[in-house]
Amino acid sequence: MKTIGEYQVLAEGISLEEYLAGDPPAVLLHHSALDALEPLGGAPGSTRNRLALTDSPHRRLPGAVPRGEAYTVFPLEDKTGRDRDEFLIGCGTASDVYLSDGAVSREHAWIERRGEGYFVRDNASTLGTRVNGTVIRAGEEHRLAAGDRVSLGPVDLLFLPPIEFFRFVSRFLAK
Repeated sequence: MKTIGEYQVLAEGISLEEYLAGDPPAVLLHHSALDALEPLGGAPGSTRNRLALTDSPHRRLPGAVPRGEAYTVFPLEDKTGRDRDEFLIGCGTASDVYLSDGAVSREHAWIERRGEGYFVRDNASTLGTRVNGTVIRAGEEHRLAAGDRVSLGPVDLLFLPPIEFFRFVSRFLAK
């Protein structure tokens, strides 16, 4: 778990090519103002898809958009340095993505990387897993696209592949 401010270098001159050359992981992004983020332009999951802060009839922006440090970034990477393709999300200490929310199950869901794609599956959690509001039944999987909202009980996370995370951070933290 990191703050988005730890990625300031992405807004200060590193190129997208340099960033991608390091084989960065996809991330899950969390913040209480997440409802103000939605994909704009292009089809969901396309590289033309962009995340922007919006104000619409069903989503109201907070009076002041919080500073970047308030966002929590969960890189989908192994903490021990081993190369892995499956990541456990939950409130248990063995979780790769640890969410300290009592409504999140100990082993709530899995995210699996297969080639260039990422898939989420519920692990028979108590309050369930949803992607963009659609319930994912225990054992079922759903392919994730850039900007998908992954909900684990009451906790909403935004899925961003490396290229979209770079673009989001570059814009968000730009001075």
